[in-house]
Amino acid sequence: MKRFVFAFIFMFLSGCATVPPAQYNYDSSRAYSKAYDEVWQSIVDYFAKRNTPIKTIEKASGIIATEDLNVPFQYKSGTIKSSYCDCGTPGGLNTYKQLLGRYNVFVKKVSDSETSVQVNTNYRASIWFGNNFLGWVNCASTGDLESSLHSHIEHQMKIAKGGIGVQIKDGTIISFLENSPAKEAGLMINDKIVEVNNIPVKSLGELISLLRGEPNTEVNLTVIRDDRKLNFIIKRKMLNF
Repeated sequence: MKRFVFAFIFMFLSGCATVPPAQYNYDSSRAYSKAYDEVWQSIVDYFAKRNTPIKTIEKASGIIATEDLNVPFQYKSGTIKSSYCDCGTPGGLNTYKQLLGRYNVFVKKVSDSETSVQVNTNYRASIWFGNNFLGWVNCASTGDLESSLHSHIEHQMKIAKGGIGVQIKDGTIISFLENSPAKEAGLMINDKIVEVNNIPVKSLGELISLLRGEPNTEVNLTVIRDDRKLNFIIKRKMLNF
C-alpha cells in the first residue's frame, strides 16, 4: 500500500506541467548589401572568436551548424535564468539541471552585392524530479544569440579592411597580394603562421580573423621557417579581399 501511495505521489508531482516560456520577437533573418564571401567570412570569424565547436561547415551550401553546446545559465528556485532563452518554470517539485543549445546559420547569395543570413537556434533543458530524469523541455529563444551574430556581421561590414596581404592554406603562406606589407616585412612563401599577437592559431578561420583589422594597426606574427621560429611585426594596410 505504501509503495502504491508513493508511486501515486511521484506521478502527481513529476507529472505537473511546466509553465510555458514567454514568446519573444526578434529578427532571425537579415539581408546585407555585401558579397557572399565577405558575409560568410564574417560569420566564420564570429564562431572562431568564441571557440564554438562546429559540426558542419559547407560554404558551397551556405550552412554552418554547431554541435550541442552547454549554455551558461543561473539556477534559481529550480528555474533556469539565461539571457539566451526562456525555459518557463517546471511544475510541482521538478527542476531543470542542464541547458543545451544548437545553432544553425544559413547564408544565401541573393546577388553579387547582396547576401541573406538566417539564424536558427534550438534550446532544451533537462527536467528532473529529484534524481529521476524525466526528459527534455524545449525552450524559447530570447533572440540574444541571433542579435549578437547579426550585430557582429554589421560591425565587420563597417570596419575598414586592413590586412597583411597574404593568401594562406593550412596556416602556410602560399602567395602575396600586390604591395603586401607581409612581404615588405620579410615574410616568405611557405612560412607557417603559428601565433598572432602571442595567441596560438587553432584554425584557419581564427587565423584570418586575427590577421584582419583596421589599417595602420600592428600585428605580431610568429612563423615557422626551416624548423626555426621567427617573429615579425607588420603594419596592416588597406586591402581588397
